[in-house]
Amino acid sequence: MPCDWIKLNSKCVIKNKWIHLTENTFVAGENVVKPWYLLHYPDWVTVIPVTKDRKVLLVDIFRQGLGNNTLEFPSGGVDKTDNNELMAAKRELLEETGYGNGEWEFIAKIAVNTSTHTNYCYIFLAYDLDYVQEQSEEDKQLIEVQSHEVGSITNLFYEEKSVVGAQIAGYYLAKEKYPNIFKS
Repeated sequence: MPCDWIKLNSKCVIKNKWIHLTENTFVAGENVVKPWYLLHYPDWVTVIPVTKDRKVLLVDIFRQGLGNNTLEFPSGGVDKTDNNELMAAKRELLEETGYGNGEWEFIAKIAVNTSTHTNYCYIFLAYDLDYVQEQSEEDKQLIEVQSHEVGSITNLFYEEKSVVGAQIAGYYLAKEKYPNIFKS
């Protein structure tokens, strides 16, 4: 059985609205790891959205870390104004796509990078969705909403058009738990 690790100290390197990075020292028995950097981001949510006419909604968005656009499921941070992760998921879906209502199911809580990140991604399946309103003005300028046949989503993963690991894992977990929603 592995030793228990203890955090001896932690020092803030930078903290602002976008990033919180700490330099840490960990010890387990005779082993000391210094420095070990941790990124403290807020938890975030991802919605696997399926409309009443059985289309899966994706957003085409530029990602600075990749330097190009990618197709993603609607996602975003859990804000301090959100009472819980479900509320954040409903808000993000409505802002990014204009869709809402429907049925909602919690799928999974996924740690995105257990080595350096302290946050989690909460995955929700939303189905039988209605178009409720236009996207928010900010999102309309940055995000293009696309609808895809339920049977075509896995091809986007293989074609590397959708590459966010937590979202891909969430999609497969939702598809396994609710196979009737994803039948072609």
